[in-house]
Amino acid sequence: MSHYISDTKLKEAERYLETFSNKGDYKILLAYPNRYSIGMASLGFHTIFRLFASADDCICERVFLPLSKGDFSSPLSSWENGRNFSDFDLIAFSCSYELDFNHLLMMLQLGKIPLLNKDRNNNHPLIMLGGITASLNPEPLAESVDVFFIGEAEEHLPKVLNHLKALKGSTRKEIKSKLAQLDGLYVPDSYKANYNIEGKFNGLKALNNAPAYILPLHISDLDKHKTGNVILTPYSHFGDMYLIELGRGCAYNCLFCASSEHFKPFRNRSLENVKRIVKYALQYTKKIGLIGSDVGDFPKLDELCEFIIENNNEIGLASLRADALSSKLVSILKDAKVNTLTIAPEAGSQRLREVIRKKLDEKTIIKASELIIYEGIKSLKLYFIIGLPTETEEDISELILLVNRIYNLQKTKRNTHITIRLSPFVPKPGTAFQWTSLLSSKIIKGRVKRIQKALYNKKGLKILYKGHRQAIAQTIISRGDRRLNIALNQL
Repeated sequence: MSHYISDTKLKEAERYLETFSNKGDYKILLAYPNRYSIGMASLGFHTIFRLFASADDCICERVFLPLSKGDFSSPLSSWENGRNFSDFDLIAFSCSYELDFNHLLMMLQLGKIPLLNKDRNNNHPLIMLGGITASLNPEPLAESVDVFFIGEAEEHLPKVLNHLKALKGSTRKEIKSKLAQLDGLYVPDSYKANYNIEGKFNGLKALNNAPAYILPLHISDLDKHKTGNVILTPYSHFGDMYLIELGRGCAYNCLFCASSEHFKPFRNRSLENVKRIVKYALQYTKKIGLIGSDVGDFPKLDELCEFIIENNNEIGLASLRADALSSKLVSILKDAKVNTLTIAPEAGSQRLREVIRKKLDEKTIIKASELIIYEGIKSLKLYFIIGLPTETEEDISELILLVNRIYNLQKTKRNTHITIRLSPFVPKPGTAFQWTSLLSSKIIKGRVKRIQKALYNKKGLKILYKGHRQAIAQTIISRGDRRLNIALNQL
C-alpha cells in the first residue's frame, strides 16, 4: 500500500459490515503493531474488534503503526476519533509475529505511554497482548505488557472484559492482582523470574497465590463463533476480500510448526456453517478468502468452492497440501479466477521431509504441480525451508532436482509462472525443534546461492529468499526471556 494515501482516504474507503453502538464508559484501544494494510488483513484483528465493539457499555477504537517514518514525530492517536492513548482504560495489542514486538514498544512510545509497566501509574491504561506470539512466549515483553491473553479469545475474552469493567476505578495493582487469578491470563508482576548461577533462565516462581501453570484457552466448536471481516477496505493487503476461517490447527503436526502445536486439537467448521457465512459475505463483495493452517483438509472443499462460484464470484486460498489437490478441485479453482496456487514441500528430499514429519512424497508433489500446470493456473508457488535440522548438501541437491522436474513439466509453452520461496528455518517455542541451533549465515547463504545458480536463467521461474538476519532476530525473540525487554526497548 502506498505511503502517500492519506488517513482520510483510507477511512472513507472502509465499509462496516456490522453496526456497533460504540457507547459506554469503558474505553478500549485495539492496536495492531504494523501498517494499516497488514492489520486489516488479519482475521484475528477483526475477530477481537468484533468482540470488543459489540460488548455492552464499551467504546472500541483502533490504532496502527504509522504509514511512514515521517509520521513518527507526531503523537500517535486512535484511528476513529484521534483520542490520546491516555484517554483509554485498556490498550489491547493483537500480534502474530515476533518481529512486531519492537513496533509495539514504538507505538507505546508514540502514544506517550511509559515503556516499562513499573513506570506507569493509575492514570495510565492497562496494556494487554494477545495472539499466537503471546501464547508461545510472552517473556520478551514481560516488563512492558501488564497482562497477556493466552489462547483463543472468542469464548473467554468477553468474560475478561466483564471483569475489567467491574474493576474500573481500582488501582493498577488491584486490577492486575484480580486478573492473575483468571484462567488464561498471564500477569508478569505475579511471577518472579529465576536464573541459575550462570545467568541462565531457570523458570518462573508464582507470587501472591497466582497459579503455578497457565493453560491456553481453547474453544471446542468453531461453528458457535462468527469469524470473518468486520470491515472491508480495498487498502487491505488482500484487497476487498472477505476472509473466512475454515479450520484451526493442523491434522499433520509437522515437528517445526508452532500453529499446529498451539491450536491443538485440529478442528474444522461444518460445511453448512461456512456456506451461511459465504452467503452473508456475498452481500458485500464477490471475493471470498478461505484461510486456515490446512485448507485442503476441509471436508468437501470442492463442493464449497463450487458453491462460492455459482454467481461468478472469486476465491482466494491459503497454501494447499499437495495431496489435497484433485483435477476436479483445480478446475473449479480456475473457474473461480484463482490465479495462484501454493504448495509447501518444505524440504527438497524425502529423507528430510520424514525428519520433520512432513507426510508428503515426491510423487504427490509432482502430481499436484502437474495438475496446476495442466489446468493453466497462471502461477505456482513452492515453499521451502532452508536450514532445517539435519539438512545436508545432498538435501539441497534433491531440492534442485525436484524444482527442475516440476519446471520441466511444461514441455513447450511456459504458461505457468513458478515461484520458489526460500525461508530460513526458525525454531519455535513449544515445538520439537525449539532448542535446535541455527546454521551459520555463511552456510545458509551458500546453500541459497547454490540453488539460485542451479536454477538461474530459467524463463518463467523466480526465486525469492527471505534474509537470514531476520531469522536470527526472530529466533532470539522467540526463545528469549524477560531480560530481552531491555534490548527491544533500544530497537
